[in-house]
Amino acid sequence: FFQTQKWTTSTKSSKVKHLLYFYNIQNGIGIELLKLLLNGKTVSDGCQMLDYTSEYSNSSSMVYYYPSTFHVFVTLSKRTWSNENDILKQFKWIPFKIDTVPWNGILKRYLWRRMIDYNTRNKLPIDNDLVKTLQYTTNVWQRYNECLQKLSLQDALLGPGIFYDCPMDRESIFDWLQSKWNNVIAPLVRELSMNKCSQTNKKASSMLTSMTSLEINSPYESVACTALYVLLHRTVARECPLTGEEREHYLLNFVGSRLEGGMTSMPSSTASSRASTPLGNAHCDFISIQLE
Repeated sequence: FFQTQKWTTSTKSSKVKHLLYFYNIQNGIGIELLKLLLNGKTVSDGCQMLDYTSEYSNSSSMVYYYPSTFHVFVTLSKRTWSNENDILKQFKWIPFKIDTVPWNGILKRYLWRRMIDYNTRNKLPIDNDLVKTLQYTTNVWQRYNECLQKLSLQDALLGPGIFYDCPMDRESIFDWLQSKWNNVIAPLVRELSMNKCSQTNKKASSMLTSMTSLEINSPYESVACTALYVLLHRTVARECPLTGEEREHYLLNFVGSRLEGGMTSMPSSTASSRASTPLGNAHCDFISIQLE
């Protein structure tokens, strides 16, 4: 799509349709790239150009040429939406709810395709235990979003993409899910829970302070710990394929697994929580498709 030489209007190129797909764009380099594309300089009837200088490189700016006619598809999380961004206002946005078609089944279809491809490449038979564990992973994601809506924490809803790197080995899935929860999901839920509590009135805050069963420094942290505890037991613990002591030991290593003495299962400070909270991607996945 991008070339260092000018595009020419030939018979072949005039029949090619260019589709640009920006996946989960963030308020960063992805927005800047969109701005460059939409504000390019016209060179000829079928060609535009842009000057690009990377802030991560000491080299001089590069000049790229691209077709004047192209289509752009962008996916964006509601959390990163900004009414002040003029670039986003130039697009027509179609909202999708995470619990409706096609999103509610996209993770299951993706993981099953990966499993079939993996087994085909390695000439392996279908592993029923792996199938059940992948189904369990899909259920965890669906129940997680359902519980967040009941807890009025819609800002912490997660799309299926965060689970796309699920390993295709049953034993590895449990360690992967635990790491995903402790390093990504729990810090996000904790911080959003505390932020929501801080916006409530003083009367509500004083009521939370009376929750003496939680040995945590602040009432905001107690609410966050309770939210994580409920979320963990309604999503991960429910229908867990592990049994007996193995299951109990596995669940105890999740952040938010205990209410009493919550400080042992929660980060001890707001700073540590924010340090481990996932930040927006510094890059934007970009795909250019040509349709003859």
